[in-house]
Amino acid sequence: MPARIAAILLAAGASRRFGAANKLLLEINAETLVRRAARTILQIAQIRPLIVVTGHQRQHICRALAGLPVTFAHNPLYKSGMASSLRTGIQTLPPQITAALICLADTPGLEPRHIRAALAGRPLHSGPPALLHRHRFPQALALRGDTGARRLLHAPGPPLPDIDTPEDWHALGESNPSFQVENLAS
Repeated sequence: MPARIAAILLAAGASRRFGAANKLLLEINAETLVRRAARTILQIAQIRPLIVVTGHQRQHICRALAGLPVTFAHNPLYKSGMASSLRTGIQTLPPQITAALICLADTPGLEPRHIRAALAGRPLHSGPPALLHRHRFPQALALRGDTGARRLLHAPGPPLPDIDTPEDWHALGESNPSFQVENLAS
């Protein structure tokens, strides 16, 4: 039986370290960070469905993804940390899914090559995007707090850079000339 792979895009966090703005709704090249991540995942035809776990400002996240073929799963416990969002995503998967690609919505550098490498078992980075096989789902469901599946996965290298603070956002714009990043109000 061929593998059936879904993706779980974690987009529930309140971005506390970022400040007042929801970082997932900031724009790179006139596209929100969350939409950019979802669209990148959807480029890989063998990954379906794409489950987007929402929490903080879920209506805004859903609106930012309007028109994309995604399934939303709301995590009412998103304030308790990443583990609850991972659980929500796994619990939403159809029963025939044999593995789930775990992705973070705040990784602007996510590219199809990162996803293909994770699917091939040769991840380019530690952490997301990472393939979590069904036999690991019970361990992931047991995680608590602000812990992701990283400790369940043994991938080499540094993590794919994400956006946690306004300084990260400004550095992104400065280090990537092809990115036109939204200017943060001072």
